[in-house]
Amino acid sequence: MQNTAAFVCVSDVADGYTDLNNTPRTRRIKTVFFAMRHAAEDMEARAECMATMRELFRQFATRLILEKVRLEQNCIYLDPRISFNEIDRYFFSGAAGAYFQIAVDVFTDLRHNPDEWND
Repeated sequence: MQNTAAFVCVSDVADGYTDLNNTPRTRRIKTVFFAMRHAAEDMEARAECMATMRELFRQFATRLILEKVRLEQNCIYLDPRISFNEIDRYFFSGAAGAYFQIAVDVFTDLRHNPDEWND
């Protein structure tokens, strides 16, 4: 961030959980961050940066719609609700920031296998 005016960063380190029901699934959440520099306290420039990031999010969403269909063929499910969050201007002075998260559910085989257990 020190040497660039804007970036997109994907964090694949996230909390998750396994849902123990008739079709167990493991959920992982990926976070995509956007940031764009602007002159500090220039709210017009900040608004332009936020508009650009909202458009980037829209473009990501159009790709995810196609990806969702492809992944479901392999029993991988994207949560259809993806929220876009704008980061407060006082958190990241001189830059506009936002992020969204994608929840991915993958089938998990939880059948008991006695060979995995020692006496």
